[in-house]
Amino acid sequence: MDKTRNANVNAKVFCDLDGVLLPLVSIKGFSGIDSGFFAELAAGMRAGLGASTLADALAIFSIGVKAQQFGSKTAGALIREEVKVFAKYSAFLPPLEQMTPAQDYSAVFGLLNSIGKPATIELLQKIGAGYSLVGGAQEFLAQFSKRLFVVSCSPSRLVEALAKRCALPRSSVFATVLDEEQGRITGLTDASKVVRTQRKAEIVGRLATGGAAIAIGDSASDFEMLSLASANGLAIAFLPDEKLLQKVAGLENAVVVAKSDFELLARIVESGVNGVAPEIEGGVYRACECRGKMVEISSLVKVERAKQEKKYSGVAERLLEALVVGLV
Repeated sequence: MDKTRNANVNAKVFCDLDGVLLPLVSIKGFSGIDSGFFAELAAGMRAGLGASTLADALAIFSIGVKAQQFGSKTAGALIREEVKVFAKYSAFLPPLEQMTPAQDYSAVFGLLNSIGKPATIELLQKIGAGYSLVGGAQEFLAQFSKRLFVVSCSPSRLVEALAKRCALPRSSVFATVLDEEQGRITGLTDASKVVRTQRKAEIVGRLATGGAAIAIGDSASDFEMLSLASANGLAIAFLPDEKLLQKVAGLENAVVVAKSDFELLARIVESGVNGVAPEIEGGVYRACECRGKMVEISSLVKVERAKQEKKYSGVAERLLEALVVGLV
């Protein structure tokens, strides 16, 4: 057994939730929907607002992304619909130039509470209890449960319910803590409670102090976490979006997995990049070798995402319907 394998056997594993363990689905005409957006949609539909809350949530998230990019010039970067949505939810949001991604939680849940039709802790827990994991994900979680931590931007009540279903301790879950009052979700007033980007890296740094870390993520918001892990362990970009793929290509001790295969992922976690043979496996790449293969890798990821969307979107639609009519 080599040094890499020894390090990985003892390393703590930090895994993103949506896009890795949970599929991104297409629902109500919107694609790439994660469990957090699904929760906003379910809450809005239960309140009688239809799918408009999901459209609004996506617009607010986009505004946050643009605010980080353009700062004081954000207003000029918004499209007409984003201007309307920001005005609609302005009472629950910071000034435009101070917006960050994931403040859609502040807006959507805050508005629903203000009109007397709030989302509830019970609703989030039901979503966590019923949301489909990707095939093989539950077995992966069981295999590494003693040293695995879930880090997610999705609401903590949802993620904790899902973790309980998978026999993961609550202490292994780090997710966005929303404001609550007597069972109601009232919004999100403290943006520092959002588990994204740097907050994920801080969690890895705090819990992996003095030891190796393995981080698994799929989007650009996971890069800081992956970068930190690669310095003293291993970064795994699992079905990465194009922005993350571009970023991880510069990392050492990093691997890109372009297929949804949790047995393969488990082997990489146990043995590191040296535990697989990319030229034999197919769909696996050492990150340092990715620069000339971006189109190839992105195409493979898109095929995998399309397969997941086709397989799991109907399941998500049925869960949504059951939640709205009160069958679960």
